[in-house]
Amino acid sequence: MIDLDMTRTKLDNYMNAYLTSKEAMYSRRGGSEVIEAAKHAVLTGGHRWRPLITFGSAYLRNTILEHEVLPIAASIELIHASTLVLDDMPFFDNEKIRRGMETVHVKYHEDTAMLAQNGLLEWSTDLINENVEGEKKTKIFRVRSEAVDHLLAGQSLDSKILSGQPIGKIKQRFINSEQDAIRFYADKAGSLFVAAALAGAYLRGASESEITHLREFSNALGIAYQAIDDIKDKNKDIAVARRRLGGRKDAAIMTPASVLGIGGVRRIRKRYENIVDSLLESLSGDKGYLKAVVEEMRKESAKIH
Repeated sequence: MIDLDMTRTKLDNYMNAYLTSKEAMYSRRGGSEVIEAAKHAVLTGGHRWRPLITFGSAYLRNTILEHEVLPIAASIELIHASTLVLDDMPFFDNEKIRRGMETVHVKYHEDTAMLAQNGLLEWSTDLINENVEGEKKTKIFRVRSEAVDHLLAGQSLDSKILSGQPIGKIKQRFINSEQDAIRFYADKAGSLFVAAALAGAYLRGASESEITHLREFSNALGIAYQAIDDIKDKNKDIAVARRRLGGRKDAAIMTPASVLGIGGVRRIRKRYENIVDSLLESLSGDKGYLKAVVEEMRKESAKIH
């Protein structure tokens, strides 16, 4: 039986040990709060979907061991954690609570939060650099770089569609169609899902045809996941837009859920869930781990109406 929670525990222990290994150096230089803030960002909950996808992709062939995957899975999760720190900052969503706890900038102040965010992104590269060699390292770095580019583009668009401007002053609407929404979801979520899947595949030396298949699968999984997130966050997005405009109710909200309606986003979600199922079924190898991840994601998404 596949125990995803056991993997989560091992991953959290690994990330905690990795961040703890940096405490002495930072403490000697008066920067211990940077590591404390980084730990708060990484170790205070979360489903760990992305690193679990890394494990699932790596385990499609019985040619790799858990200890070889852990550093790369951790690298993926550090990138994700860094995006959440940034997303919560006052100049973006200005969130005070995440996962039932104070956000990093609230607990440790904005300057420390930014240092921790930068550190997490940098340490994610160190984990790859220190644990992978040769052509595998080059390929993983390439897909990581591609993901970060798309994440930045998605974050930039996210800040525009919740612009903090009155509806009447908006000159350009960035989400006008279903295709715009899908592209946004691919940047915002699909990109790191792709990096997670391909990192695990490259680690075991997957063929290019398998890489293409996994890229399509993980991108579709990310799009479906972000569509669910968009439905879940519709009310939060309204609050963010109004907060940026000093509480005014005429704040422009141009998210996919607002432009296409909840029904339109649900159609995207359903279509891409079907694509995920089709691509997963046609993958060769031991798909048990990936299937377990997708099934658990679906159970979580079923709670969102």
